[in-house]
Amino acid sequence: MTDKIPRTEAELKIGLSEQLKLLETSANLYDQGSESEAKRMALALRILLYDSDSGSSKSLLGQLDKKNIEFVDTAMDNTSNVHTAHCALVRIFFASKKTQYVALLDDTPSKMTDYNSWWNGVIFEDNEGNKISRKDIILTMVNQDGGAHVDPYIRKDFSRLSKGESLGHMYSDISGWVKMQGAELASVRQIAHEVLKTLVPDYVKKPALPNGIAIGSSIRFEFEEKQNDIDKRSKGVSSKVGRNDPCTCGSGKKYKKCCGF
Repeated sequence: MTDKIPRTEAELKIGLSEQLKLLETSANLYDQGSESEAKRMALALRILLYDSDSGSSKSLLGQLDKKNIEFVDTAMDNTSNVHTAHCALVRIFFASKKTQYVALLDDTPSKMTDYNSWWNGVIFEDNEGNKISRKDIILTMVNQDGGAHVDPYIRKDFSRLSKGESLGHMYSDISGWVKMQGAELASVRQIAHEVLKTLVPDYVKKPALPNGIAIGSSIRFEFEEKQNDIDKRSKGVSSKVGRNDPCTCGSGKKYKKCCGF
């Protein structure tokens, strides 16, 4: 067995600086359109934050005794009066060319939270009632979904989330109804932002978004890109929800059996 010697505090601080720079670089690349950088962000976040129960994996922050600080927390509370799937860290961006989940970075309210509450705090609740934390997202993405390893098996709730199956958010375009994907990627981007805000003095980052509307993520909505519908709207003719379409309130029922009764 190869002999090991302990790292000095100065060496650990250099390692912290390197990981924060890698995290920020991947975050910037994600913002430029490279969504796969979320997996690199997840790996840097694991290095910074994760301590295994067995002690075999020790976080960089833990080695530097920096986990006793408060973390920036941008999670939204679920204030819906009906039971719907909920994304706490991201919004739905409603734009003419692309509808997607987005991280609003500094353009969202925040509070300060202790590490354990932040790390284990629920950031997704899917339409089956499964609750997923920051820890769950980061470790699954790193250990099973390509951040550091591609496992032959993957958590079911994470798989359904990444495929757009478990949140029920949909929009319609010229091809029909489309399941929205990418909520887990955008959430990792927002987690990276929270960590950078926590650990880098005076860190500020605003989202660079095209013209559009960012709205809450616990609803279902439709967006028609068909040119004839665009023409109708420009002439003041409303485009109505079909009676057999999913209800826009997010209940999962047909419109005619819900708000369109």
